[in-house]
Amino acid sequence: MPRNLRRIATLAAGTTLAATSALALAAPAQAATVTPAPGLECETNIQHDIKYASVNCTDVTGAHVWRVHVICGWAPDQYTDWLATGIGSTVGNGARCPAYSSGVGGVEVQVQ
Repeated sequence: MPRNLRRIATLAAGTTLAATSALALAAPAQAATVTPAPGLECETNIQHDIKYASVNCTDVTGAHVWRVHVICGWAPDQYTDWLATGIGSTVGNGARCPAYSSGVGGVEVQVQ
């Protein structure tokens, strides 16, 4: 292969690899509202710069027991303690991904 063509091929491969890496490490979009179960209305907040995610849930129908599951890229997922809420109450809870993780990949509310 001629020298100039080899340089172009190497440059194209490097550009493709850099673009693919940037897409893989890009921060996921922030979720606005999650409805995990009937009667429990939740809103999420993801702070990508500190790898933290929190959820505020309002119980609109009755007693619920729930926790937050934070999905952490390249690290173990994080879970909060179980919380019990009563009708009309609003409770917030959150967790931080480890420093070595690639950040918050998602948040969900688990209901017992």
